Amino acid sequence: IEVFPNPSSGVVTIRSNGNINGTILNALGQEVQSFRLTENNGYSFRIQDLPAGLYFVKDINKDEPPVRLIRL
Repeated sequence: IEVFPNPSSGVVTIRSNGNINGTILNALGQEVQSFRLTENNGYSFRIQDLPAGLYFVKDINKDEPPVRLIRL
């Protein structure tokens, strides 16, 4: 999973080489947004309305560590 720009204060894009059923979690592990990606498509997510802090992007179908996302 690729997340950019990171850190960000506006819109972030999430990309992957494969299909993803993903979720964006706050630092407490609560779901903020869910999304679905197909191979080579990006998902843009507006984070400017979220409080500053640390968030995580995770593929819910894989047992891999989440990618950190920093909201400025």
